[in-house]
Amino acid sequence: MSGREDEWRLTGFYCHVEAHLRHETWSLLRTLSLQRNVPWLCMGDFNEILYRTKKVGGTDRCERQMAEFRNALDVCNLRDMGFHGSPYTWSNGRTGEDCIRSRLN
Repeated sequence: MSGREDEWRLTGFYCHVEAHLRHETWSLLRTLSLQRNVPWLCMGDFNEILYRTKKVGGTDRCERQMAEFRNALDVCNLRDMGFHGSPYTWSNGRTGEDCIRSRLN
């Protein structure tokens, strides 16, 4: 199949839940990006947000962690395909001032 115009690949991806281990995930993503030179769809749960504006409530997200995620996506030439529906993909299930919502990628 090498060289066929209709060839592409799909990767299902799940990022470390623990923020201090995410650098390992980004390293794996970079390694995977080098494996084949065909169109690549990478989908799953990255457990990270791209920008602070993608989160409402709770403590501020670490800028370094978001920057590392953006860098990994950039190096791998991956882009967010967008979405339809609610602007937030995660909530802590609380209301009022205790409510935290995020658009996790």
